[in-house]
Amino acid sequence: MRCFSVLISVLSLLGATAACSKTSTKGVEIDSKLGRYVPANTTVLAGAAVQQITASAFYKRHENQLNLSVLNTASERLGLDPRRDITQILIAWEGDNPLFLATGHFSSSQLGPKLASSGDSKFTYRGQTLFGDANQAVYFPKQNIAVAGPVTALHRFIDTGRGGVPDSLAPRFDALPKADQVWLVSSQGIPMDRVPLRSDAASALSNIAGYVTAASVGVGFDDGAHLHADLVCLSPEGAKRVHDALRGMIGMARLMTRDNQMDMMRIYDAIKVDQDQQNVLVHADLSPEQADKLLAMLPAVNGRAEQLLNR
Repeated sequence: MRCFSVLISVLSLLGATAACSKTSTKGVEIDSKLGRYVPANTTVLAGAAVQQITASAFYKRHENQLNLSVLNTASERLGLDPRRDITQILIAWEGDNPLFLATGHFSSSQLGPKLASSGDSKFTYRGQTLFGDANQAVYFPKQNIAVAGPVTALHRFIDTGRGGVPDSLAPRFDALPKADQVWLVSSQGIPMDRVPLRSDAASALSNIAGYVTAASVGVGFDDGAHLHADLVCLSPEGAKRVHDALRGMIGMARLMTRDNQMDMMRIYDAIKVDQDQQNVLVHADLSPEQADKLLAMLPAVNGRAEQLLNR
Protein backbone atom coordinates (compact mmCIF):
# COMPACT_ATOMS: atom_id res chain seq x y z
CA MET A 1 0.00 0.00 0.00
CA ARG A 2 1.29 3.42 -0.87
CA CYS A 3 2.56 5.72 1.84
CA PHE A 4 0.03 8.39 0.91
CA SER A 5 -2.83 6.03 1.73
CA VAL A 6 -1.28 5.42 5.12
CA LEU A 7 -0.85 9.15 5.76
CA ILE A 8 -4.39 10.17 4.87
CA SER A 9 -5.82 7.22 6.83
CA VAL A 10 -3.90 8.35 9.90
CA LEU A 11 -5.23 11.89 9.53
CA SER A 12 -8.75 10.54 9.05
CA LEU A 13 -8.53 8.25 12.06
CA LEU A 14 -6.99 10.71 14.49
CA GLY A 15 -9.24 13.48 13.32
CA ALA A 16 -12.29 11.27 13.64
CA THR A 17 -11.54 9.90 17.31
CA ALA A 18 -7.60 15.35 16.47
CA ALA A 19 4.92 23.81 21.39
CA CYS A 20 3.71 26.77 19.38
CA SER A 21 1.66 29.93 19.76
CA LYS A 22 -2.10 29.45 20.11
CA THR A 23 -5.21 31.49 19.53
CA SER A 24 -6.88 31.76 22.93
CA THR A 25 -10.64 31.56 23.27
CA LYS A 26 -12.92 31.03 26.21
CA GLY A 27 -13.20 27.45 25.11
CA VAL A 28 -11.10 25.07 23.03
CA GLU A 29 -7.96 26.38 21.38
CA ILE A 30 -6.71 26.02 17.83
CA ASP A 31 -3.04 26.22 17.04
CA SER A 32 -2.78 29.61 15.34
CA LYS A 33 -0.30 28.33 12.74
CA LEU A 34 -2.80 25.67 11.71
CA GLY A 35 -5.95 27.76 12.10
CA ARG A 36 -4.86 30.26 9.46
CA TYR A 37 -5.14 27.50 6.84
CA VAL A 38 -8.78 26.69 7.60
CA PRO A 39 -10.79 27.54 4.45
CA ALA A 40 -12.73 30.78 4.95
CA ASN A 41 -16.06 29.21 3.95
CA THR A 42 -15.84 26.31 6.41
CA THR A 43 -19.20 25.45 7.99
CA VAL A 44 -18.17 22.39 10.02
CA LEU A 45 -14.82 22.05 11.77
CA ALA A 46 -13.57 19.17 13.90
CA GLY A 47 -10.34 18.92 15.84
CA ALA A 48 -8.19 16.67 17.98
CA ALA A 49 -5.35 17.71 20.28
CA VAL A 50 -3.39 14.52 19.75
CA GLN A 51 -0.57 15.06 22.23
CA GLN A 52 -3.00 16.12 24.96
CA ILE A 53 -4.98 12.93 24.39
CA THR A 54 -1.92 10.69 24.50
CA ALA A 55 -0.78 12.43 27.70
CA SER A 56 -4.07 11.72 29.50
CA ALA A 57 -4.38 9.03 32.17
CA PHE A 58 -7.26 7.49 30.20
CA TYR A 59 -5.07 7.00 27.11
CA LYS A 60 -2.15 5.66 29.11
CA ARG A 61 -4.45 3.17 30.79
CA HIS A 62 -5.59 1.88 27.39
CA GLU A 63 -2.43 2.47 25.37
CA ASN A 64 -2.10 -1.19 24.37
CA GLN A 65 -5.74 -1.35 23.28
CA LEU A 66 -5.31 1.87 21.28
CA ASN A 67 -2.00 0.75 19.76
CA LEU A 68 -3.53 0.83 16.30
CA SER A 69 -1.92 -1.01 13.43
CA VAL A 70 -2.45 1.96 11.11
CA LEU A 71 -0.36 4.15 13.41
CA ASN A 72 2.42 1.59 13.53
CA THR A 73 2.32 1.29 9.74
CA ALA A 74 2.68 5.06 9.42
CA SER A 75 5.65 5.01 11.75
CA GLU A 76 7.36 2.26 9.75
CA ARG A 77 6.69 3.56 6.24
CA LEU A 78 6.84 7.30 6.73
CA GLY A 79 9.24 7.60 9.62
CA LEU A 80 6.49 9.56 11.38
CA ASP A 81 4.78 8.41 14.57
CA PRO A 82 1.44 10.27 14.81
CA ARG A 83 1.33 9.73 18.58
CA ARG A 84 4.62 11.59 18.94
CA ASP A 85 5.03 13.77 15.85
CA ILE A 86 1.51 15.20 15.34
CA THR A 87 0.25 17.74 17.87
CA GLN A 88 -3.11 18.82 16.43
CA ILE A 89 -5.45 17.78 13.63
CA LEU A 90 -8.33 19.71 12.07
CA ILE A 91 -10.95 18.48 9.61
CA ALA A 92 -12.69 21.28 7.71
CA TRP A 93 -15.78 20.96 5.52
CA GLU A 94 -16.65 23.69 3.01
CA GLY A 95 -19.04 21.40 1.18
CA ASP A 96 -19.18 17.65 0.92
CA ASN A 97 -15.43 17.00 0.84
CA PRO A 98 -13.29 17.38 3.97
CA LEU A 99 -9.78 18.78 4.15
CA PHE A 100 -7.46 17.27 6.76
CA LEU A 101 -4.99 19.69 8.31
CA ALA A 102 -2.23 18.64 10.69
CA THR A 103 0.65 20.25 12.50
CA GLY A 104 3.49 18.76 14.48
CA HIS A 105 7.10 17.77 14.17
CA PHE A 106 7.46 16.90 10.48
CA SER A 107 8.23 18.58 7.16
CA SER A 108 7.83 18.14 3.42
CA SER A 109 11.58 17.48 3.14
CA GLN A 110 11.11 14.57 5.56
CA LEU A 111 7.90 13.05 4.18
CA GLY A 112 8.01 14.07 0.52
CA PRO A 113 10.78 11.66 -0.54
CA LYS A 114 9.08 8.75 1.23
CA LEU A 115 5.77 9.52 -0.45
CA ALA A 116 7.44 9.80 -3.87
CA SER A 117 9.59 6.67 -3.47
CA SER A 118 6.55 4.60 -2.48
CA GLY A 119 4.89 5.13 -5.85
CA ASP A 120 2.79 8.20 -5.13
CA SER A 121 2.91 10.72 -7.93
CA LYS A 122 4.66 14.02 -7.39
CA PHE A 123 3.05 16.84 -9.34
CA THR A 124 2.68 20.60 -9.21
CA TYR A 125 -0.20 23.02 -9.28
CA ARG A 126 0.48 26.74 -9.60
CA GLY A 127 4.05 26.12 -8.55
CA GLN A 128 3.11 24.09 -5.46
CA THR A 129 4.16 20.44 -5.01
CA LEU A 130 1.55 17.79 -4.20
CA PHE A 131 1.89 14.04 -3.59
CA GLY A 132 -0.83 11.51 -4.35
CA ASP A 133 -2.92 10.61 -7.36
CA ALA A 134 -5.65 12.10 -9.51
CA ASN A 135 -8.19 11.86 -6.70
CA GLN A 136 -6.46 12.40 -3.35
CA ALA A 137 -3.27 14.22 -2.45
CA VAL A 138 -1.30 15.85 0.34
CA TYR A 139 0.26 19.30 0.25
CA PHE A 140 2.78 20.92 2.59
CA PRO A 141 2.15 24.69 2.51
CA LYS A 142 4.70 25.37 5.25
CA GLN A 143 7.15 23.63 7.57
CA ASN A 144 5.26 21.40 10.02
CA ILE A 145 1.91 21.88 8.21
CA ALA A 146 0.18 19.24 6.06
CA VAL A 147 -3.12 19.50 4.17
CA ALA A 148 -4.68 16.38 2.66
CA GLY A 149 -7.88 15.72 0.78
CA PRO A 150 -9.46 15.58 -2.67
CA VAL A 151 -7.28 17.10 -5.37
CA THR A 152 -10.06 19.48 -6.44
CA ALA A 153 -10.35 20.76 -2.85
CA LEU A 154 -6.58 21.20 -2.62
CA HIS A 155 -6.57 23.16 -5.89
CA ARG A 156 -9.27 25.44 -4.49
CA PHE A 157 -7.29 25.73 -1.26
CA ILE A 158 -4.18 26.84 -3.18
CA ASP A 159 -6.20 29.21 -5.37
CA THR A 160 -7.76 31.06 -2.45
CA GLY A 161 -4.71 31.15 -0.19
CA ARG A 162 -4.95 31.37 3.57
CA GLY A 163 -8.40 31.66 5.04
CA GLY A 164 -8.76 31.43 8.78
CA VAL A 165 -11.54 30.20 11.03
CA PRO A 166 -14.73 32.05 9.95
CA ASP A 167 -16.45 34.40 12.38
CA SER A 168 -19.62 32.30 12.21
CA LEU A 169 -17.82 29.49 14.06
CA ALA A 170 -16.15 31.63 16.77
CA PRO A 171 -19.09 31.46 19.25
CA ARG A 172 -19.14 27.69 18.88
CA PHE A 173 -15.63 27.39 20.37
CA ASP A 174 -16.66 29.51 23.35
CA ALA A 175 -19.41 27.01 24.18
CA LEU A 176 -16.89 24.26 25.00
CA PRO A 177 -14.48 23.90 27.94
CA LYS A 178 -10.85 24.59 27.13
CA ALA A 179 -9.94 21.10 28.39
CA ASP A 180 -11.87 19.33 25.60
CA GLN A 181 -9.39 17.50 23.38
CA VAL A 182 -11.74 16.19 20.69
CA TRP A 183 -14.44 18.48 19.37
CA LEU A 184 -16.71 19.44 16.50
CA VAL A 185 -18.36 22.81 15.84
CA SER A 186 -20.95 23.63 13.20
CA SER A 187 -22.68 26.75 11.98
CA GLN A 188 -25.20 24.62 10.07
CA GLY A 189 -26.92 22.63 12.76
CA ILE A 190 -26.28 18.93 13.35
CA PRO A 191 -23.86 17.78 10.60
CA MET A 192 -25.31 14.29 10.32
CA ASP A 193 -23.73 13.65 6.93
CA ARG A 194 -20.28 14.59 8.24
CA VAL A 195 -20.03 12.18 11.17
CA PRO A 196 -20.45 8.38 10.93
CA LEU A 197 -23.35 7.27 13.14
CA ARG A 198 -25.08 4.01 13.81
CA SER A 199 -28.31 3.75 11.85
CA ASP A 200 -30.49 3.87 14.97
CA ALA A 201 -28.72 6.98 16.28
CA ALA A 202 -28.90 8.67 12.88
CA SER A 203 -32.62 7.92 12.65
CA ALA A 204 -33.30 9.34 16.10
CA LEU A 205 -31.28 12.50 15.48
CA SER A 206 -32.92 13.08 12.09
CA ASN A 207 -36.19 13.81 13.92
CA ILE A 208 -34.69 16.81 15.73
CA ALA A 209 -32.02 17.98 13.28
CA GLY A 210 -34.35 20.48 11.66
CA TYR A 211 -34.73 22.42 14.90
CA VAL A 212 -30.97 22.89 15.42
CA THR A 213 -29.15 25.78 13.72
CA ALA A 214 -25.65 25.45 15.24
CA ALA A 215 -23.80 22.96 17.41
CA SER A 216 -20.73 22.45 19.57
CA VAL A 217 -19.71 19.02 20.81
CA GLY A 218 -16.55 18.18 22.75
CA VAL A 219 -14.95 15.42 24.78
CA GLY A 220 -12.19 15.82 27.34
CA PHE A 221 -10.10 13.00 28.81
CA ASP A 222 -8.34 12.79 32.15
CA ASP A 223 -8.78 9.67 34.32
CA GLY A 224 -12.27 9.42 32.87
CA ALA A 225 -14.13 11.17 30.06
CA HIS A 226 -16.29 14.30 29.94
CA LEU A 227 -18.85 15.08 27.24
CA HIS A 228 -20.19 18.56 26.50
CA ALA A 229 -22.68 19.63 23.84
CA ASP A 230 -24.42 22.93 23.14
CA LEU A 231 -27.17 22.82 20.51
CA VAL A 232 -28.54 26.18 19.35
CA CYS A 233 -32.16 25.87 18.22
CA LEU A 234 -34.53 27.94 16.09
CA SER A 235 -36.58 29.06 19.08
CA PRO A 236 -37.25 28.18 22.73
CA GLU A 237 -40.13 26.01 21.50
CA GLY A 238 -37.78 24.18 19.15
CA ALA A 239 -35.27 23.79 21.98
CA LYS A 240 -37.97 22.18 24.13
CA ARG A 241 -38.67 19.66 21.39
CA VAL A 242 -34.98 18.81 21.15
CA HIS A 243 -34.61 18.70 24.94
CA ASP A 244 -37.59 16.37 25.35
CA ALA A 245 -36.49 14.14 22.46
CA LEU A 246 -32.98 13.69 23.87
CA ARG A 247 -34.31 12.90 27.31
CA GLY A 248 -36.73 10.45 25.71
CA MET A 249 -33.85 8.69 23.89
CA ILE A 250 -31.96 8.30 27.15
CA GLY A 251 -35.09 7.06 28.92
CA MET A 252 -35.73 4.49 26.19
CA ALA A 253 -32.13 3.30 26.39
CA ARG A 254 -32.52 2.85 30.15
CA LEU A 255 -35.70 0.80 29.67
CA MET A 256 -33.90 -1.47 27.19
CA THR A 257 -30.98 -2.05 29.56
CA ARG A 258 -30.95 -5.53 31.07
CA ASP A 259 -30.80 -6.09 34.83
CA ASN A 260 -27.25 -7.42 34.55
CA GLN A 261 -26.05 -4.23 32.82
CA MET A 262 -26.01 -1.87 35.77
CA ASP A 263 -22.79 -0.27 34.52
CA MET A 264 -24.63 0.94 31.43
CA MET A 265 -27.52 2.19 33.58
CA ARG A 266 -25.06 4.34 35.52
CA ILE A 267 -23.65 5.73 32.27
CA TYR A 268 -27.13 6.73 31.10
CA ASP A 269 -27.80 8.29 34.49
CA ALA A 270 -24.64 10.38 34.16
CA ILE A 271 -25.97 12.13 31.03
CA LYS A 272 -27.69 15.41 31.90
CA VAL A 273 -29.85 17.31 29.40
CA ASP A 274 -30.94 20.89 30.20
CA GLN A 275 -32.55 23.78 28.34
CA ASP A 276 -31.54 27.44 28.49
CA GLN A 277 -33.83 29.50 26.25
CA GLN A 278 -32.88 28.49 22.67
CA ASN A 279 -29.98 26.28 23.76
CA VAL A 280 -30.03 22.61 24.72
CA LEU A 281 -27.07 21.63 26.90
CA VAL A 282 -25.84 18.07 27.28
CA HIS A 283 -23.23 17.14 29.86
CA ALA A 284 -21.80 13.89 31.15
CA ASP A 285 -18.92 13.17 33.53
CA LEU A 286 -17.86 9.55 33.30
CA SER A 287 -15.71 8.04 36.01
CA PRO A 288 -12.66 5.99 34.99
CA GLU A 289 -14.69 2.81 35.44
CA GLN A 290 -17.58 4.12 33.34
CA ALA A 291 -15.22 5.39 30.61
CA ASP A 292 -13.50 1.99 30.53
CA LYS A 293 -16.86 0.24 30.21
CA LEU A 294 -17.93 2.50 27.36
CA LEU A 295 -14.66 1.97 25.49
CA ALA A 296 -15.02 -1.78 25.86
CA MET A 297 -18.43 -1.60 24.16
CA LEU A 298 -17.20 0.30 21.12
CA PRO A 299 -16.49 -1.58 17.87
CA ALA A 300 -12.89 -2.73 17.48
CA VAL A 301 -10.87 0.35 16.59
CA ASN A 302 -8.31 -1.63 14.64
CA GLY A 303 -11.11 -2.92 12.40
CA ARG A 304 -12.19 0.65 11.69
CA ALA A 305 -8.59 1.54 10.85
CA GLU A 306 -8.40 -1.30 8.35
CA GLN A 307 -11.60 -0.07 6.68
CA LEU A 308 -10.05 3.36 6.24
CA LEU A 309 -6.90 1.90 4.74
CA ASN A 310 -8.77 -0.26 2.26
CA ARG A 311 -11.07 2.43 0.88
